[in-house]
Amino acid sequence: MSDAFFTPQIKGLLWRIQLFLTVTGVLMLILGLGRVALEALGGLSDLASTFSPELFTWYSFGVGVCLALTGYGSLYAAAAVGAREPPALTTTKNSLRAIAAVLILTIIWLFTVNWLYMLVMLVLAVLIGGLAFRLWQQIEKHKLWQVFGQPVHRQHRRKIIYILGILGLLILIGVGVANAVLTDVIELPLDIPEPGALLYTTTFDRFNDEWDLPQGSRKAEILGGELVLTLDSGKTGDGFYALLESRKFRDFDLRVTTRQIAGDDDNAYGVVFRQRDADTYYVFEISGDGYYRLTKVDNNIATNITKWIKSPVIHQGVASNEVRIVGKGDTFIFYVNQELMPLCTKGDKAEPTYNEYTGECTSNEWEDSFVDGAFKQGRVGLSLGNTLTSDVTQALVVAFDNLVIVGPE
Repeated sequence: MSDAFFTPQIKGLLWRIQLFLTVTGVLMLILGLGRVALEALGGLSDLASTFSPELFTWYSFGVGVCLALTGYGSLYAAAAVGAREPPALTTTKNSLRAIAAVLILTIIWLFTVNWLYMLVMLVLAVLIGGLAFRLWQQIEKHKLWQVFGQPVHRQHRRKIIYILGILGLLILIGVGVANAVLTDVIELPLDIPEPGALLYTTTFDRFNDEWDLPQGSRKAEILGGELVLTLDSGKTGDGFYALLESRKFRDFDLRVTTRQIAGDDDNAYGVVFRQRDADTYYVFEISGDGYYRLTKVDNNIATNITKWIKSPVIHQGVASNEVRIVGKGDTFIFYVNQELMPLCTKGDKAEPTYNEYTGECTSNEWEDSFVDGAFKQGRVGLSLGNTLTSDVTQALVVAFDNLVIVGPE
């Protein structure tokens, strides 16, 4: 094609197309190859140590491959535009389509991984998409296909293919979102219950299929109308919980009766609440020697909201206690045997500190409630565990009964 066709306006447009495709291509190539390398190296390392191919994250690996291929294609298109070759228009159009598709795919993937990364990617996608749309408008406006010696084809069949492709993509996204909702990857907010409305109740006499009952050395079973947890792992610091799998709660007022049956009094048992997954939840515990504490577990990292606090209200040894937790919005209040359990949190200190001998909270003022908005809703469970100083030579056994959950006042 003669340079006579390349006016300053067309040359400027070609330069902008090249710049866009080059920058986008390099960015996607780096992100894609980086993701592929991380997945491949991590997968090979895990495979070598455990011989388990399931540890390889194929979806994440696939996203990385798509990013890398799209980046390569964009760089190829940029080179074609720079060389003013006839394939330039086709490669440019295909690159813009691929960029849009891969951005959508990446956003969907990040939606299941990390909200913050997803929002950053969404902003980047809007910027890239806006630039791509603007460039496409300029291509149409200046009839750039004629500059490269290509006639415009507007065949009816091609339109149908494009429409079907868009519909297919929308259906794929819809199915993915629906599957994410059904599998809890995307969590729909629950309705706020009416005060006093019965949300769940059980005496563990029947209809117990909703409960996950682990077996082995960390065992949960229904015996004599009670949920009995037994921990016989012989390990200090070990613990587990039985989960009410089929129900989630947002605001709640929960009561349950606990009964220590056997084992060392230096223990921990109580209620898991706002459980998002196996490694993300809050847990309020009491002990057989008269203490209580609140813990937050986020991605398997446990943080002591309070240390163990001594309370004369808690019945010690082989005895029964009633635990009550009221959760309303981001605020939680805790009771044992109808008495409020004040909390000693860290305040502006590095961690909570409590003087057992003086009964003084040295890190903060005593608080009647705990406020935290990390987990908005989730499941509940009943927990049992050894402390780091427990005598684990004998099995620890605790029973739970009369679980009632209603809407808070």
